[in-house]
Amino acid sequence: MTPPKATAKSFAKGALVSALDSRALLSLTALADSLAVRAGSRRRQTGQVGPHVIINSTGGGNIGDQAMFESFLANVEGPVRAIVRSIDAFDVPDSLAPGRVELVVLPRLIYGRGLSRLMDVLTFARTLRGARSLSIVGADVMDGGYGRRPSALEWSLATAAAKAQIPTRVLGFSWKESVDRVILSAARRAARGGVVAIARDPHSRARLRKNGIEAVEAADVVFLHAGVAEPNAHDALVRGWVEAGKRVAIVNMSGLINSTLNQNDEYAHIVETLGELGYEILLLPHVSTDIPVIESFKASSADHKDVNHVDRLLTPSEVKALAAQADVVVTGRMHLSILALSSGVPSIVLATQGKVLGLMELVGTPDSCIDPVRGFARQVTGQLRELDSNRSATAAAITSGVQRARVLAAANFRDL
Repeated sequence: MTPPKATAKSFAKGALVSALDSRALLSLTALADSLAVRAGSRRRQTGQVGPHVIINSTGGGNIGDQAMFESFLANVEGPVRAIVRSIDAFDVPDSLAPGRVELVVLPRLIYGRGLSRLMDVLTFARTLRGARSLSIVGADVMDGGYGRRPSALEWSLATAAAKAQIPTRVLGFSWKESVDRVILSAARRAARGGVVAIARDPHSRARLRKNGIEAVEAADVVFLHAGVAEPNAHDALVRGWVEAGKRVAIVNMSGLINSTLNQNDEYAHIVETLGELGYEILLLPHVSTDIPVIESFKASSADHKDVNHVDRLLTPSEVKALAAQADVVVTGRMHLSILALSSGVPSIVLATQGKVLGLMELVGTPDSCIDPVRGFARQVTGQLRELDSNRSATAAAITSGVQRARVLAAANFRDL
């Protein structure tokens, strides 16, 4: 039983956080951001081409975040200042950014409060001096998917930069059906202030327009990922299977989904079916929280202990190289599916936060988007058997859809 004092303390803390994230205080924070950015970011004539500034996603154990960053570097020219939460949150591949990237560590810019955050906002303003552009990695954080405050602050910083006459855009992001009114107001204010909103799927764009926010039609930036992987042991394993004429399935187990649904029984059924269909299986984490889920699955039954798995996070290029050799990918992570689909590999994706169906419709395989509810394995295995019957038609749909997605993804970088 929770002690009364602990309960009272927890309640008081929750009430304080709620008050600090109220509409009124977030509006005051947005005003302070605007004043600080406009005062601190005034352009200085240096005679040099200014940098592209990017506010990165969280990173640090998320291959999807790293893939989005690498896609940005591959598709813009000139110097880049990347704002990150910690110095080790992202890698800067030499092949994509030889000496042109400066990492600016601002851990409290999006997630901080009070004076410490104000200091980061002032540093952000100085980072914008002479900038050619500001891009914010929108992904799945702009609609409140990870809380009201981070979303509202990202929109307010975008608005402040646009008012300071820095060309500003929010790169391909998802938008839910129902969005918190504080975030909705902040997004509308940003769009009216000249911030370019770029939706990464048709459903998100339609929802934004319904909310009175005009958005550019686009696709996820990872469709334009261009990294090159060095060979490794996992690549050699999969290549050996392919050369031996075996079919390959790459399977991901999402830590996010597992936080609300134990997936061991579901994946036991999926792995058993893949074995019956003649697939060799490689279990692959895509976010650091996936690793313990895979370990738990392998430990859950003697039948699973010998299933091959990757026990660390790979680079996006390594993941893409593995996926390119597979015959099918089953995943709870959207960006893993994009890396696979980009190579024409059919992907069955467990949908989270309403961000996947539009993607799968875009590539012509909407039935491969499955809700991660108890019993989802039956739908996944049904799709696996359907794929066996219609592989040629599925491959043709994916090839056509990915070509269109790449054209749309380029809209993220138009005029940069």
